[in-house]
Amino acid sequence: MNEATRQVVTLPEHTTQPESAVAPHFAERLSDITIASAVARAVRTVPGVVDLSPGVVVPRATFGAGERVTGIVVHHPAPNVIVLEIHVLLSEARCNTAAADVAKPGAGRDAAALNVLQGIAAHIRETVHAAVQGMVAPIVVRADVVIDDLV
Repeated sequence: MNEATRQVVTLPEHTTQPESAVAPHFAERLSDITIASAVARAVRTVPGVVDLSPGVVVPRATFGAGERVTGIVVHHPAPNVIVLEIHVLLSEARCNTAAADVAKPGAGRDAAALNVLQGIAAHIRETVHAAVQGMVAPIVVRADVVIDDLV
């Protein structure tokens, strides 16, 4: 896999709320598995996403009571902060077709392919933001999209 296919994309800054806007005891109201499940359902609807990836080197998942959501990791780097790590497998055929459609004469195909990957990652980020907005909007700070492979 080319290093250019590994993308980390953050949610827009406007999704961050001041600490005073965050409801107390968030973790007691909504479990990580609930968040991860909603994110997984949303990500699978994005065109070009084949499925969530279990990770390349280290297994990536969120675990709950007797449950597991593969490809989504919910991190809590600080109080009232959630970082979503989203690992995806993309359709190589769809990416190649889209790259060929947007390639400009004289410009490299690699640049067009990178633009397509960035576009899909942005679409994933937007979809995740919409999916969790009502659930955790005051608390979600960032969604990192990792494109693990093209299949």
